[in-house]
Amino acid sequence: MAITISPITTLTFNFIAEPGTTVTHASIVIPSGSLLPPVTSASDNNITTVIQNSILEIRPVAQSLLQGLVNQIDETRIDYTSSVFPLSDANLSFYQTVRSTVFSINATNRSDDLPYRFPMYLTIDYEPVSADTTDYCLGQADLTSGTWVCLRSNSVSNGSTTYTFNLTTDGIYAVIFNPERRDAALIAAIPTWWDQHKGQFFLWGSVTLIVLAKLSYAFWRMVRYVAKYRGSKKTMKNFEAKIKELQTQSTDILGQSLRDKVEGIVFVVNPMHEKHEKPDLSADIKEMEKALSKLEERDKQLEADNESLLNRNNLLQKELSKLKEQFSQ
Repeated sequence: MAITISPITTLTFNFIAEPGTTVTHASIVIPSGSLLPPVTSASDNNITTVIQNSILEIRPVAQSLLQGLVNQIDETRIDYTSSVFPLSDANLSFYQTVRSTVFSINATNRSDDLPYRFPMYLTIDYEPVSADTTDYCLGQADLTSGTWVCLRSNSVSNGSTTYTFNLTTDGIYAVIFNPERRDAALIAAIPTWWDQHKGQFFLWGSVTLIVLAKLSYAFWRMVRYVAKYRGSKKTMKNFEAKIKELQTQSTDILGQSLRDKVEGIVFVVNPMHEKHEKPDLSADIKEMEKALSKLEERDKQLEADNESLLNRNNLLQKELSKLKEQFSQ
């Protein structure tokens, strides 16, 4: 892409567009007079010719031309770089180094080493591999030395996916991964994963332990009440069997059982038969009836306690489900 530059106007244009769309990933602002030679230049006397022939070329760069360039990582950031790119030993490949589109910018009819009179403002999108924006800089390919030169001082502003730089000379540029040098004290002060997440770990661990403790207590109470309920049911069945056995016993009146007597069925002794001497069992019957009434009251109380425990268990299960949903989110 070649653009004719007017020296009296400021030009802004976008480039690095996605095919078939209007989406672009870079823009450049060229202040008026940027391509004019420096005031100290001898060609400043012939400025009219320069103004008329200011053309800026922006072109993509073949990967084969940049494949062998070395990205020198500062010795204080080698361990950090190795953690970002495991198994790399901080010797980054082209794909690990370059985080944006590579392009070349060249102003015709002027020396490549001659700086612009006013810097151009480049804004370009990049693909981050870490959250720290100081890990990236504007890289200029030095084909002579075979290295990437990190122009960290050219940075104007940075964001999570966008960088703005000052362009001062022609060259081949891209956003590269090259972490900024750190002092040993600053590196030691960088929080580790454990330092960043231990609060959440202890919080959720405590919540989990509390929930498990409540569920264990509820389960223990439920088992305990079920055991007591089954025991009382068995005791009641034994008492009911004894009561039925007593009810079938005969009384002093021939043909009359204890059940008949309790229910108020009156039997008259046949004068033709001799009165049989029978023991008086009315006191035992009353005692058994009292015991039966106590057992019935106890059974009702146990059933109420069991129902309350089941309701509480259902409530705890709902709370556990909510906590599981929060963990999954």
